[in-house]
Amino acid sequence: MEATEPVVTITNVETTVLDPVNWDQGFPSERYFDAIRPMLVRFPGAAETILAKLREGYAINKAELVLEWEKQEGAGPERGRRG
Repeated sequence: MEATEPVVTITNVETTVLDPVNWDQGFPSERYFDAIRPMLVRFPGAAETILAKLREGYAINKAELVLEWEKQEGAGPERGRRG
């Protein structure tokens, strides 16, 4: 039997999609992005969770950001499009 490595999954996530025309305008809690609309992602509390595992002697072998498709477009989809 092979030993399995612990997996830490962080599910507390906050997102904001930026308006491509006005970068100071964000759409909080939206989860969509494309070539002209970037999405910011942050993980509140993740650092403490990861640090606790590191202090137990574990090391980080791999980190993944898994984005599951939620919707095609959200608030202000026409913004930034020209013809």
